[in-house]
Amino acid sequence: MSFMLIQIALFAADVPTIVQKNFQAKYPTATDVEWYDEDDGSFSAYFYVNDHSKTARFTADGKWTETKTYIDDTEMPAAVMNSLKSKFKGAEISSVAMIEAPDAPTQYEVSAELKNMTYILTFDEKGTLMKKLEEANDNGADEAVDEGASEDE
Repeated sequence: MSFMLIQIALFAADVPTIVQKNFQAKYPTATDVEWYDEDDGSFSAYFYVNDHSKTARFTADGKWTETKTYIDDTEMPAAVMNSLKSKFKGAEISSVAMIEAPDAPTQYEVSAELKNMTYILTFDEKGTLMKKLEEANDNGADEAVDEGASEDE
């Protein structure tokens, strides 16, 4: 396994060594790792751990800033699912990501469709809606509207 990670790291020559080292320390069982440079100078690794697809982001100096784990909607906490069903009755869930960040509570980002709208919803573990992003699905028109969660609570 270590040999495989070293091989992957060699292909990512433009990723700083400290970033690769910290990634390997945090995710020693990661497989199928692919690195990408982000516009803000950070680096994102796309990989798998135990059949879960993940994205981890690191600053150029190796600091871990966030990991998104793509999960099935059945893996969401019941409080999140109950809140979603209550506030967006009848919505179809497209995808769910569990978001972890240093010194922050775990959040859940849910992509759901309802009445010709796609919603990107962010909930905390207790099911509180923290952020809502709307995008119209009408005839290919995409209008994104970012609304604070205070309007929905």
